[in-house]
Amino acid sequence: NFGFTGIKRGSAQFVTFAEWAQLLQESFEPEYFMTDLGYYKDTVIKSFIDNDHLSQERQMRPNFLMAMAISPGLFDVRHARCALGLAEKHLTGPLGMRTLAPFEAAYRPNYENSFDCSDPTIARGANYHQGPEWIWCMGFYLRAWLTFNISTADTSSARKLVLTRLQPHRHFLLHSPAAGLPELTNE
Repeated sequence: NFGFTGIKRGSAQFVTFAEWAQLLQESFEPEYFMTDLGYYKDTVIKSFIDNDHLSQERQMRPNFLMAMAISPGLFDVRHARCALGLAEKHLTGPLGMRTLAPFEAAYRPNYENSFDCSDPTIARGANYHQGPEWIWCMGFYLRAWLTFNISTADTSSARKLVLTRLQPHRHFLLHSPAAGLPELTNE
């Protein structure tokens, strides 16, 4: 116990943590699941000189996988499975997850920080979040997939899925001169 029982909402209304949890549960799916697309909105905090603001994107990105792995109780199981299927189809790569789906207009899968050119979408690493595959996201994908697709009693299927999905990582580690995995990979 840390001495607090809730938060103030606005200037006067007090909300207990239990009430706050209920508000989150009730509002998460309606706010973030895009029924027309079958996956979850991406929320980005963009900072301008003195002004932070929240921006919601309809682009397919892997960020919802982290929320699914960390707070699965917020998600409707049917919606989660649909979104995971689309993530498997459009975002998974050999080692990680693309930072943007290939069908998006802004998709730029080849990242090189030192590349200087006249194309502002890729020059000097501008496309870091626009398609290159990030390795660390794969763990969140696997955790989310296991949470929503494998019953707790079916450990052999879960083990097989994880080992199959991590086989490219093993191969890379065994054959890499650096004996490690990269931060990201290109197309």
